Amino acid sequence: MLDKVSAEEVARFSALAPKWWDEDGPMRPLHRMNRLRVRWITQRIRQTLRADAKILDLGCGGGIASEALAQAGFLVTGVDASEEAIGVARTHAAEAGLGINYRVGLADDLLAEGDGIELDGFDIDLAGFDLGEVEEVVDEVKEGF
Repeated sequence: MLDKVSAEEVARFSALAPKWWDEDGPMRPLHRMNRLRVRWITQRIRQTLRADAKILDLGCGGGIASEALAQAGFLVTGVDASEEAIGVARTHAAEAGLGINYRVGLADDLLAEGDGIELDGFDIDLAGFDLGEVEEVVDEVKEGF
């Protein structure tokens, strides 16, 4: 699994897992931009897709965006290489009463395992946003602060 991602990166984010939902902790910038980021994503999804679109959040970490998107009514699957981050995401989502399908691994691994995830079955792949879209989000975030 880790041959396609940096083991050091996974370890770094795994070490952050206990603090993932601390809004004043190391994930503070992500928490601060999440509302605007998710609003931007939601607006674009609803312009072209159905209200209950299926979203694949690759590299979801502790689930900050996944939860917000699930709360917006989307069907979310979150995938991350960090078992610790996914553990935190599962716990937090359960406490919030959200039915997010969290998986440990990489997209390629899940497809190879034949465990029912079909990438073609998702309407949106959050890891698939191109640089222009990311820059547009950053511009909106800057305007929001």
